[in-house]
Amino acid sequence: MQLDQKWKRIFLFITFIALPSPSFAQEAGAGNPNSYFDLGLKTGSFLPYGIEGVRELLPIWGVRLGHSVSPTLALEYDLDIAHAKGVSYYLAYFSLRHDFVVGDALPLFVLIGVDAHYYKRKSTIGSVTGTVTDFDYRLSTGWHTGFGTETLIYGDLYFRGDVRMGFSPGRQLSANLGITYRF
Repeated sequence: MQLDQKWKRIFLFITFIALPSPSFAQEAGAGNPNSYFDLGLKTGSFLPYGIEGVRELLPIWGVRLGHSVSPTLALEYDLDIAHAKGVSYYLAYFSLRHDFVVGDALPLFVLIGVDAHYYKRKSTIGSVTGTVTDFDYRLSTGWHTGFGTETLIYGDLYFRGDVRMGFSPGRQLSANLGITYRF
């Protein structure tokens, strides 16, 4: 295993296993009435730029888990999946979200975080020989920032819309709509 691959796997382990643990432990004993957990489903579009072999707008779907850390801060864990146009793309996010209200009526949030991309680019066909070239999956890490809104539909069910801009590999823009159940 190359040293670079080893560090990427360590980064993924820390992001998705080690970091959430202290937050859950702190919140469990706090008895905070503002604490919550989120579970959500989403769908949207993923627009890559500068990712070799991944050039077209891709439809995505995903799941989101989250929990509060304070009345206005939350940690979120997302997984987006796209299988279209010859491309397979898995995108995992870890984000810190800050909620605020504009004009006592418009709930908004901003977020920033790290992400991991695991993708297989589109196969190519040789123009002269007609041979098909398949490519292996690639793993890459990066970071993102975004904004969105979350509006109460009924009870503990929320509508959510967000836009994220990702950096590395290349650049990516994703726009998502979904529902979130808060408990």
